[in-house]
Amino acid sequence: MGNAFPFSREGAVRPSMERLGWLMDQGHSVLIYPEGRQSYGGPMAAFKPGAGMVAVESRTPVVPMRVVLHKPSVWDKGGLFSRGRVEIRFGPAINFPRKTDYRDATAQLEAAVRAL
Repeated sequence: MGNAFPFSREGAVRPSMERLGWLMDQGHSVLIYPEGRQSYGGPMAAFKPGAGMVAVESRTPVVPMRVVLHKPSVWDKGGLFSRGRVEIRFGPAINFPRKTDYRDATAQLEAAVRAL
């Protein structure tokens, strides 16, 4: 759905990285959930180290993005679904040198998103 594909969370990540690289080579922008999953409300979870690996190995600018839900989605009394109000915040693009430690890149990305 939405041109999404599952990214391997552990073990052999090479096929996921190859698919990601192919999409980027084709000019597609790729959205990654660095927490390892979508989260709805509550505190933001720690980023998975794979986020830093993708950022470093892709050698492309990474744009930090945060989605803030101001009013939760609810079913109203008439059975209609209200999506609520959503704010999307973008930070400046970050480029990582080729030899950047993945954990350092992940920490920098997480700090950038938390600051939004």
